[in-house]
Amino acid sequence: MPLARLFAILATLFLMWPGAAATNSAVRHAAAWSSPVQNARLSPAALEVAHVRDHWAQFLNAKQLGPLLTLYAPDAVFLQPTGERINGVPSIRALTQKIWSTFTPDITMHGITTKVSCDMAYDEGDFHETLTSISNGAKQQTQGEYLMVFKRDNHGRWLIVEQVWTGLAPKRD
Repeated sequence: MPLARLFAILATLFLMWPGAAATNSAVRHAAAWSSPVQNARLSPAALEVAHVRDHWAQFLNAKQLGPLLTLYAPDAVFLQPTGERINGVPSIRALTQKIWSTFTPDITMHGITTKVSCDMAYDEGDFHETLTSISNGAKQQTQGEYLMVFKRDNHGRWLIVEQVWTGLAPKRD
């Protein structure tokens, strides 16, 4: 079972745990299964989460480090496909800068499931990415699955608290 699917199942079980369940019909509706592919079917909160995911991809592709990092909680965790754990915004910043010094990314994300319960949410789906080498223009194609876990902060903003990638080894053009 792909790692992103396992995390999605675990997140679902957590969100369904007694006490974590919604207490009113509006929140219960927000916790309903939804798909970013059909935005008309997303609750307003799930739509906000999907927008954060979309902004993340836009900022990554545009190499906009400042705006990208504002999408993360200070203690966010990024789990790479290798299993390496990157802890906190300063480490995520360093990893991003290292990647951008070598490659120009072009990622497309396709959300499959977005679920919200109270102040926690997750978005999972698949991605396709082309990494273009800055030094020689060579392109690497990769694809895989992702999981983003979000928490709403005290200002009502959805922030990434955990991000997980799976994928195949990059293929060279």
